[in-house]
Amino acid sequence: MEILSPEESIYYSKLSNDILAEGIKKNPTRFRGFAALPTPDPIQAAMELERCIKLGGFVGAIINGHINGHYLDEIQFDPILEAADALDVPLYIHPAVPPKAIIDTYYKMNDTYAQTVMVSGGWGWHIETGVHVLRLISSGVFDRHPNLKIVIGHLGEGLPFFMHRLNNAIGGNLKKSYSTYLKENIYYTISGFNDPDLFQFVLKKVGENNIMFSSDYPFNFPKREVELFNELNISEEVREKISFKNAERILKI
Repeated sequence: MEILSPEESIYYSKLSNDILAEGIKKNPTRFRGFAALPTPDPIQAAMELERCIKLGGFVGAIINGHINGHYLDEIQFDPILEAADALDVPLYIHPAVPPKAIIDTYYKMNDTYAQTVMVSGGWGWHIETGVHVLRLISSGVFDRHPNLKIVIGHLGEGLPFFMHRLNNAIGGNLKKSYSTYLKENIYYTISGFNDPDLFQFVLKKVGENNIMFSSDYPFNFPKREVELFNELNISEEVREKISFKNAERILKI
């Protein structure tokens, strides 16, 4: 929806949400949904989020990266943030490739395959999502909306590694440290990042109450992801939190 015109995004978000709602209704014990939002029209996006939550079966919304080169910290998107805050549902910021200007500056390569990997799942869209979250923090979004919940994947899109640096290198008029926002307002899914050492690092940085299991299907298959998750050296209490209890709490399932 984020790359469409306002009119197209309004039409297709409602269409896809209605289809998803029917699927949830047929399998209410198996499925919940994140609503697609017509983010190019923030007022309509807020209204669509409210409509989906009232329909039942929806637990939040998913936003696929920047909105035609714009980001959620920009004031025109405040209706979306206000709606998510008021409804007490999370926004899942999913990676997308960076804007064309960034691709042209950072990722133009002679090897087209290498360029594709670097601009997407190999590097670029993770950094893009991390920057999106840092913009939200830096602009004071979580001071204005202290209960707003943001979910990001891939064990934090690189952000936990920079928590110490962010606290020491960036000032401003924020009420809290960057690491505090990253632990109080941001939630993390595994999303196919199955490196045990990386998992333990993120667990130490953000805590056992902020991580949720996810498989990143269809890029990774759930059966193998579950096997890898079960091999992690964590207590059964922590395993239960990450595998389902945190999701039950955060998504109110």
